[in-house]
Amino acid sequence: MSKTIDLHPLIKDSPAAAKSAAPPDDAKIFLHNIINSVADPIFVKDEQHRIIEGNDALWALLGRPRQQVIGKSDYDFFPKEEADIFWQKDQEAFASGKVNINVENITDAAGDVHVISTKKSCLNMPGGRKILVGVIRDITELKRMQEKLKESDEARLQSIMDHSGRMVYIKDIDGRYLQANKEFLKMINREEKDVIGKTNYDFFPKEFADIYKQNDEQVIATGQPIEFEQATPFEGRTYMAVKFPLYDTDNKIYAVCGITSDITERKQAEQQLKETMEKLIESNIELERFAYICSHDLNSPLRMITQHLERVYNNPNNVIDEASRTSMGFVMDGAKRMRRLIDGLLEYSMFGFSEKMLEPVDCNKLLAAVLTNLSVNIEERHARVTHDALPIIMADEIQLMQLFQNLIANAIKFCSTEPHIHVSCTRTGAFWTFGVRDNGIGIAPHNMETIFQIFKRIHTEEHYPGIGIGLAVCERVVKNHGGRIWVESELGKGAVFFFTLPA
Repeated sequence: MSKTIDLHPLIKDSPAAAKSAAPPDDAKIFLHNIINSVADPIFVKDEQHRIIEGNDALWALLGRPRQQVIGKSDYDFFPKEEADIFWQKDQEAFASGKVNINVENITDAAGDVHVISTKKSCLNMPGGRKILVGVIRDITELKRMQEKLKESDEARLQSIMDHSGRMVYIKDIDGRYLQANKEFLKMINREEKDVIGKTNYDFFPKEFADIYKQNDEQVIATGQPIEFEQATPFEGRTYMAVKFPLYDTDNKIYAVCGITSDITERKQAEQQLKETMEKLIESNIELERFAYICSHDLNSPLRMITQHLERVYNNPNNVIDEASRTSMGFVMDGAKRMRRLIDGLLEYSMFGFSEKMLEPVDCNKLLAAVLTNLSVNIEERHARVTHDALPIIMADEIQLMQLFQNLIANAIKFCSTEPHIHVSCTRTGAFWTFGVRDNGIGIAPHNMETIFQIFKRIHTEEHYPGIGIGLAVCERVVKNHGGRIWVESELGKGAVFFFTLPA
């Protein structure tokens, strides 16, 4: 809101004016000195838009002395298109009584164009007159610097886009291209001048352009980055596009930026991998079925051979010399060992063949059941088994029980003193890491990679009986659950079998 201003109080309120009022001429000189001390150009206009006062900075900006300016209007100095704008903004300030701030161009006496920011205020004077006071700030250098920075930023952005190794483009909210890099131009086989201002409908068939437009509109509607898999009409190529909104200073979306990668080879590789995995799964199932059938069917004739040999061997009416009896003993031992191997193969195949059913399993209760199963072994060897607090996990309870039972049974068997076994468990990211530590004979470094192979033994059966299937089953159980198993050991100083299971 405008208000009445009397310039004389500037003098009357001073200490010197307390004794006598300052004459008007002194007030003008005082006011003139004040405005000349301001570095920014200042002007005062009457209601006819004539300049009635100004400061030295104004005369310097205009490139004209004071006597050529006072009493004149903007139309006496500036091009009509500039003067029309100044007149309009002056009228707005006079009419509204409010301050207005404008960024304008002004041409000086030498013909140089300046960019100025002008603040205009309407003041009511005694007698009902109005004057317009304007303060000008020459921002020409600032604007020039901003333009240089903008050009530099655009060049830097273009350089980044061109060297990104991806197709990068920027479109306004109506789908018109504002910027595109070399990779994108190469894909559509166009030059930049032929792309800027155009839309996808100028380069792609309508069915493709419609999809691209829908994707852009989804980004604008959500205001969030979205990833799209997009097909193109170019040699059946497939692309992955990440599109995200660009915001202006008012936090409004003014454009969509897209970064696109050619994933054709990756899609083909994924499809080949999928087909290979399907064949591998089918092959594994057939192999497991074959192993199951073989091990099951081989047991019958082997059992018959063993029974007949034992009948002949144990029949007191048969006269068998010592050499033959010894040979028959070897045959029966071999047959019994073969039967154990077949049983082991059957057991191993069943851990992959049966459908895995996951359910919550309390490992504390499961371990207690395992120790009950192994109670005879534990008592005979005076073994001591301790454990940390164990978690509840999603698992196949039967398979998990076999895993713990095999590891603890091995720890008891491969120990030359009273076994001490500890089961630990810690959370490691998305997995539980279990450890079964023993004080047994340990494992040589060169055997650590082979001990999980089926039927692989590192000790003779005379010293440590078995067929070499326990750790192979352990590995299969862990892999069935999406984990991994390994061992850390030093010969003669025990071993720790670690395995991970999803939390």
